[in-house]
Amino acid sequence: MIRFKKFLRTKFKTKSFFFSFLLILTFPENVSAGILNLNCNAKSHYKNENSEIWNNTNYQYEFEINQRTKKIVLKKVDETIYDFPFTITNQTENHIIAILDVIYPNQEGILFTALTLDLNSQNITGVNTMNTTKGIAFDNFYGKCFQI
Repeated sequence: MIRFKKFLRTKFKTKSFFFSFLLILTFPENVSAGILNLNCNAKSHYKNENSEIWNNTNYQYEFEINQRTKKIVLKKVDETIYDFPFTITNQTENHIIAILDVIYPNQEGILFTALTLDLNSQNITGVNTMNTTKGIAFDNFYGKCFQI
């Protein structure tokens, strides 16, 4: 222990080592984490309000993921431009869980959306639930993402 303290004292006397040490401490858990732009081809299985019929469709999503700020922005669905913000509620080195920042209340009801993303396989899953005065709607989707 005495040797270790002596080592630290001698190393911290040099400014460059001290600043390097501070920089290492300020990096987030995943140093490679940064802004990641993904294009995702997803299949959707959904049920509209006041209907018992389940439908299938395909969508193309574009996401901007910033692991440092723990934010995801849904930029585009097919050709329609959006700016839906998500907050990463849980992340490991290779997995992300995010929830839409706003639960959209309006005169018709509320909408809740959650995403999961595996950064290794770049598979995405998600769910939308809507409870409105017209009825309840669900949308479950999954797909494969590719870096833009």
